[in-house]
Amino acid sequence: MKFQSTRGGVSGLSFQDVVMSGYASDNGMYMPMEIPKLSEETLKSWANLSYKDIVKEISKLFIEDEIPAEKICELIDAGFETFKDPSSPIVTKTLAEDVKLLEMFHGKTLAFKDLSMCCTAQFINYFLDQSNSSATLLIATSGDTGSSALHAMSSIERVDIIVLLPKDRISQVQERQMTSVVSDNCHVIRADGTSDDTDVPLRKAFLDGELVKKHKLGTLNSVNWSRMMVQIAHHVYAYFEGKRTNPETDTVVFIPTGGLGNATAGCIAREMGLPIQMVCAVTNDALHRAVYNCDYSVTELTVSLASAMNLQVIYNFERILYLLSDMDTSLVKKIQEDYQERNKSTIPETLVNKLKEFMRVTKVTDEDIIETIKRCADENGGYVICPHTASALSAAYSLEALKDHNAVIYAAASPAKFSDALERAGVQWTGRNLAEELAAKEVRYTDWEASDDWLQKLLELLDTIHARRSAHSK
Repeated sequence: MKFQSTRGGVSGLSFQDVVMSGYASDNGMYMPMEIPKLSEETLKSWANLSYKDIVKEISKLFIEDEIPAEKICELIDAGFETFKDPSSPIVTKTLAEDVKLLEMFHGKTLAFKDLSMCCTAQFINYFLDQSNSSATLLIATSGDTGSSALHAMSSIERVDIIVLLPKDRISQVQERQMTSVVSDNCHVIRADGTSDDTDVPLRKAFLDGELVKKHKLGTLNSVNWSRMMVQIAHHVYAYFEGKRTNPETDTVVFIPTGGLGNATAGCIAREMGLPIQMVCAVTNDALHRAVYNCDYSVTELTVSLASAMNLQVIYNFERILYLLSDMDTSLVKKIQEDYQERNKSTIPETLVNKLKEFMRVTKVTDEDIIETIKRCADENGGYVICPHTASALSAAYSLEALKDHNAVIYAAASPAKFSDALERAGVQWTGRNLAEELAAKEVRYTDWEASDDWLQKLLELLDTIHARRSAHSK
């Protein structure tokens, strides 16, 4: 299995190369040069596998012999040891009207990011051990990615991790989950800007080949191919969970959507042969414009209760274009460079029509989210969901043909992380008081103001880390 940039400037890379990387040197994102296919026989043989075993089977297809198959399984088992129930990282609930809801938030940081992050951390640590080397990982977060990355990597001495979070634009619990990770190899920056803004200096850093080589830069955002790979398993597992409701009916997954990591993994799963339909719930309409108007552009950001979805730069859409265009890297490069130069580009209608064959996009508002949290609690014995999950469930409620499909909702995060939204909805949360737990912890962070040169500050921090590592190695 070899990988290339979506823009064609880099190709023939190994899984090790891409799992240890960030953006490609041509500003693209890494994808397989060939997508493996799942036959009907293979899918039938996987129908009763656990989620964890599906992750193992998917990972073997893309890693192949770079890590022995037995070792791949060991690493994945080790990653999921941090979950509430390592044997069942995802818990399925059945809501009213036979809607299946997948609780994907039983990892360390109570968010679905933990599912792919724990495995990716194991793969990275494996390769670092093999080469006796170190790395620095750069992460821009819209809420949950940063905390998941920090908790996954904080104990790995070979890694320094830099997380940029959007100050005052995520829930207090989300921020505190990051700032309370006090470790010399963890560097948390509260940047005065949006999550789209925080991605800018990181992307610029990855364009500097000498900088990347000197500091061995990588990322744990969904830019990282390994994150994408593991998320393919979400859709395979969801497909089978849906089929258990009605084997003769199509499965439709409802995805809370921000940077399109999960949606892109779903597109890859479709390309592999998984007959799944997707509905992407969005609070910002960038994806909606792209799918229904061929308008790929950035407009004013809408700040919603679903903080991780507060994005206009849907960066994984580049990977979707790569798939839809049959890996036409020249076309992807043209579209993306136009988009980055002008914050606007036009997608060929032929590509959009292919996407609409299996994807719908529904925009939801804060009012929809609040109403759905209330409705879910009323109809399901007080069962409480987070704002992101509510956006997906709202999209399902709005689908007139809901009863004609096996509906599977992706529950992205624990409601314990979003007390403000629950208060607005007037529902009672009786689970962990995460805010109180985190309030008692020591915090460590640095503030970057909007007027600061964030790229320069990042370079200075990288030099400080490099000097510390050099001194330590002596």
